[in-house]
Amino acid sequence: MEIRIEDSFRDGRFGDLAFLHAPVGLVVTENRVIRDCNHTFAEMFGYVREDLQNRVFSILYPTDAEFDNIRDRGWTRCAGPTPTGTNGSWRARMAACSGAGCGGTASPRTSP
Repeated sequence: MEIRIEDSFRDGRFGDLAFLHAPVGLVVTENRVIRDCNHTFAEMFGYVREDLQNRVFSILYPTDAEFDNIRDRGWTRCAGPTPTGTNGSWRARMAACSGAGCGGTASPRTSP
């Protein structure tokens, strides 16, 4: 369901507007499923937001093998030693894992 700007202003839901219209791609995931994303994220991959909601992230990878490879690399990183070289605590390992994923840059809307 699309959030209407007028409704957001009326109801004071400015967080919804900030998420949807941020100039950088934002995505909410759960177990490698895209639960929601903003317009910029969808446009980065040539989709509209509604086409990505509740879809498995594999839709954004050229092959299933690459999708699996990213998963395996993430698990290896989480299971291994922390950046300090020790096994550390669960919290330290989770902090090390939080950076596993994807990065990118934003470009002006006038650019292709």
